[in-house]
Amino acid sequence: KMSSGHKTVVAVDASQGALNALNWATTHACGAGDTLHLVHSYQPIHAIVGPQFEYTPTEAEQKRVRQQHESILTEFTLLAKKAAGGRCAVQGHLVAGDARDTLLSEAEKLHASGIVIGSRGLGQVKGAILGSVSHYVSQHSKLPVIVVPSANGPAKTQ
Repeated sequence: KMSSGHKTVVAVDASQGALNALNWATTHACGAGDTLHLVHSYQPIHAIVGPQFEYTPTEAEQKRVRQQHESILTEFTLLAKKAAGGRCAVQGHLVAGDARDTLLSEAEKLHASGIVIGSRGLGQVKGAILGSVSHYVSQHSKLPVIVVPSANGPAKTQ
């Protein structure tokens, strides 16, 4: 168990890996005075300009995308609060941008003690080609990063 008074960033998206990370965090990083900061990143719709056409998303379309992601975050926040059972505080953060960057910048902004992230469970070769978020974060974070594996194996600290 980590000692109390810590702020831990937990990466959440609509994946099983995020659930595993959340379960780990509510079990190991959730004590008196601790706060779990659930960070969910999303990509806003980008305008597309081509030689034959131009597409600019409407305010309504942007809002709809944001609301879809807000509901994912809300769902995870409720799950975390239920799992935490009042042992620690839980806060949700919806951030527009690439998950790799937003996780690192939010952790810094919040003065977090560490980052908990689920692994996608890809093999090393596939992971290297696709460039997993967990691998990027563990390589570039100044804070300890706990990558929770997809199987029920032990969590590994990097």
